[in-house]
Amino acid sequence: MQATRTILAAAISVLLINHAYAVNESTQDQTGSDNCANVFQRGEDSSISQRQSGTGNVADVVESGGFSTFSFTQDSTGNVLTAEQGGRSTTVVGRSTGNDNRVEQGFDGSSLIIDQNGTANEIDVVQMGYYSSGTVEQVGTENYASLVQTGAWDNMQQYDATIMQYGTGNSAFVTQGP
Repeated sequence: MQATRTILAAAISVLLINHAYAVNESTQDQTGSDNCANVFQRGEDSSISQRQSGTGNVADVVESGGFSTFSFTQDSTGNVLTAEQGGRSTTVVGRSTGNDNRVEQGFDGSSLIIDQNGTANEIDVVQMGYYSSGTVEQVGTENYASLVQTGAWDNMQQYDATIMQYGTGNSAFVTQGP
């Protein structure tokens, strides 16, 4: 019995140690124009923080692993952000001004909060998995927001979508369903 406990304790220790090494953190800060940032991270409990200040910047983010967080800020106009998260209970939080943001979250329990200010912002969000929530707030003119939530069970209330737009000439679309 003592040998079994020792082996079990050793196995748990190895799992805990390996889990600690799976945590990834990435921070990027870019200033100027026409910058390009590409991030690919794997592992649970990961975080990416990204800030771009200037015009014509491009950011591509792929984060694979549950309980991961991606936060971004894009100041100025003409910036493009594409983010993809795969894993349970992932989070995206961002703020941008006059930019084009595309976010895809591909598992259960995803959440998203994006604030956009200025003119001609665009955001397209796809959340695939049940118990997803998305909040988009746009202030300004001629902004576009699309929030698609899909992949849930038919008989459960699994989605929470909020799009708030202040200004003129804005358009918003929400699609929810299995």
